[in-house]
Amino acid sequence: MSSFSTRITRNSKIEAYLLQLHELTGRQVSESELTTVAEAEEIRAGTEGLTSQKKTVFHLQISNLHGRQFRDYIDRLKSANPGAVYIWLHATASCGVFSVPSIAEVKFTFDHEKIPEGVIVLLAAGCKDRMLLDFDTDAVEIEVQGTSWASVKL
Repeated sequence: MSSFSTRITRNSKIEAYLLQLHELTGRQVSESELTTVAEAEEIRAGTEGLTSQKKTVFHLQISNLHGRQFRDYIDRLKSANPGAVYIWLHATASCGVFSVPSIAEVKFTFDHEKIPEGVIVLLAAGCKDRMLLDFDTDAVEIEVQGTSWASVKL
């Protein structure tokens, strides 16, 4: 994709993308906090080693994301890998990656309808762990993979 078409694509998606990141973090996110598109591609390329890592999949009602059991689970994931986490959404490849200090900084109680594509990936910096959330009308499939997170029990 040419530099010009990359800018056009980014400009058409950036406002909605920043609003989605706000929904997931509970704070305003600015364009200056995003990586470049090239850096996003480098991060994505770094995930290729995850495909051979241990994987755990479970299903929950979306309402369970608001409960103590899930909050405790997120705390255990943070303990297992306390580093920064990249938030990857549909527009990330076109707009750049945003990171938070840890998985505990993600607001899992967000309005899932504000992410119309229905898929969120949380990738631990260093690409050692990954959480994929795939939303349906009232349920979510959660796939956790990697060296630290996959062994953490809900």
